[in-house]
Amino acid sequence: MKIPDPPLPKTIQRVSPSLYEALLACGAKAAWYSGGRRDDLAPHPAALLGIAFHGVLEAVHKGMLLGEPDERRAAARAEFDLLATKAYAEAHPLLRRKFTSPEKLPYYNQQRELAALLAAATPLPPQLGGDRSGLGSGSEKWFESSDSKIGGRPDFLDAARHEVVDYKTGYVADGGGSVSEREQRQLNLYAYLARESGITVEVGRIVRANGNQPTVQITSDQAVAEAEKARA
Repeated sequence: MKIPDPPLPKTIQRVSPSLYEALLACGAKAAWYSGGRRDDLAPHPAALLGIAFHGVLEAVHKGMLLGEPDERRAAARAEFDLLATKAYAEAHPLLRRKFTSPEKLPYYNQQRELAALLAAATPLPPQLGGDRSGLGSGSEKWFESSDSKIGGRPDFLDAARHEVVDYKTGYVADGGGSVSEREQRQLNLYAYLARESGITVEVGRIVRANGNQPTVQITSDQAVAEAEKARA
């Protein structure tokens, strides 16, 4: 494999929660994140499973996986397989050379079953068959600040409950019973972006693959302060 050329630093026009974390951690990482060609490097196998995991929970919140718990588990497994296969087909050739099928990815069956269990346990949306976009709710909707300097897509925004939800599939040493500082920053920014669109968010929820769902309260002052740090 040829080592890719490093990206040339450029002016950052808009900050997302992910880029915000990269800027806080390492300027070089942020330069690659904002200006590098991501298809030059093979992704971590967990990233592909994360796409499938997120997609299953998105389908749940949109009311696409219906029926009794057993039926929803089966539908979630099928959806996970479909999304993982698509992500694998579009992945870097080196990753596909090392892992000859999606099912060969490390922890494939574990992540698949965890997604299915969460899908069966997650309450169905009040308006079945839709994402409640008319109420401001929805999955992976784009939000942007009024000055266009901050933008992002929360995994799920529930306007009726004034809640923003973020899914996490990575391993957490302590089991993930509480929201980390990094996760708090991300939820604060999503709450700020929702408020910029006229949607009040007062609670942030992290949904982990192991079933833990810690929550935090988010005040308007916290959200605005985080946005100002991201701009700086």
